Amino acid sequence: MSLNDKQEAFCQEYCSNGYNALKAYIKAYPDSSHNAAKANSHRLIDNDRIRDRIDEIKAKISEKWELSKDYVIKGLYNIAEDKTTQKAVKVRAYENLGRICGAFELDNEQKREDKELTELQKRDIDDFIAWKQRKMLKPAS
Repeated sequence: MSLNDKQEAFCQEYCSNGYNALKAYIKAYPDSSHNAAKANSHRLIDNDRIRDRIDEIKAKISEKWELSKDYVIKGLYNIAEDKTTQKAVKVRAYENLGRICGAFELDNEQKREDKELTELQKRDIDDFIAWKQRKMLKPAS
């Protein structure tokens, strides 16, 4: 059974807004009250068909942006580690690194029973750690 237009809109918005279910629900169902959106957004996230569609969208995004994702990770890491960067900017860079690696995704889905990292998230984290280790071992120029 396929998703209806609003469910599809929810999935698309959820994947494009940083995985915020409440914001995605409000955008897909604009006539809903805030309290209804708060309750129903979690119900949608727990729906297997919705989860499957979100996973499909994430996979397509990962395929499409894989090369530039490395660029973004390296850029954010450089910002976060730069001694001249303001503290607030560093914090934001680390937050974004965490989002890219999926570290905060589970916080948005606390009711979800399956809380293990996906293989893609594990690979992203492993790649980032390996890159950081290579950078630390590289002699200073």
